[in-house]
Amino acid sequence: MLNNLSITQYNLQLAEKIKYLNSIMLPFNAPEPEIFRSDFSHYRMRAEFRLWHEGSDLFHIMFDQTTKQRLRVDQLPSASKLINQMMLALIPLIKTKPLLRYKLFQVDYLSTLSNKIIVSLIYHKKLEQEWIEQAKQLRSALINQGFDIQLIGRAAKTKIILEQDHIDEVLPISGKSIIYRQIENSFTQPNAGINIKMLEWAINITKNTKGDLLELYCGNGNFSIALAQNFNRVLATEIAKPSVGHLEKPKPSLILLIKLSEAGLLS
Repeated sequence: MLNNLSITQYNLQLAEKIKYLNSIMLPFNAPEPEIFRSDFSHYRMRAEFRLWHEGSDLFHIMFDQTTKQRLRVDQLPSASKLINQMMLALIPLIKTKPLLRYKLFQVDYLSTLSNKIIVSLIYHKKLEQEWIEQAKQLRSALINQGFDIQLIGRAAKTKIILEQDHIDEVLPISGKSIIYRQIENSFTQPNAGINIKMLEWAINITKNTKGDLLELYCGNGNFSIALAQNFNRVLATEIAKPSVGHLEKPKPSLILLIKLSEAGLLS
């Protein structure tokens, strides 16, 4: 069972990474790197698990990358507190609903510092109207427990959205609250704390910069939105249509967003 996370190795791992970075930069006479430490636990805002059915029991699992051994995971200390709370709340409710449990093989969690969460239930079966009705009941039960949750159902060539497929994250960056729209099944920075430090560093080193900024493959605008304050204009390109559509709402007006294919980027 994987319920414990050793934090005793963090300092050693960080020291080894710093040593390696210094060694590869040595030929370039680079300055000493600035080091930004992560939290030891509850730093990861997203997590994906397989679900294991064993008689009447149902639980999250992960696989050991080396031995491929199946590991039961009731709590994951590296994941956000909200994800851990949802893990404990979700499984008992699904156990009471055979239709929701049947052929459910994976669950994905996406959480935010603003205390919102998306839960995606992924199946090896076709999802019918009866599934939708029971999923609505499940979501209502979780809302009644105090969760601000969006629930998604996925199967082959199917995506069922009960309300919406995104949540808004609010990051405190350099004294400002910046809103980022995060979309289910799209990339977001998993370590929110390090992301904040990374963006604050980028803002600081681009102060008093003149001209425009180009960000390729901007995703949900992680850098474009934060750095827009330091540039005259920002041109951001992205190939994923969902990211482009959802980025339109929270972006500053001086950002021009373009959906551009790989061929368009190379031409």
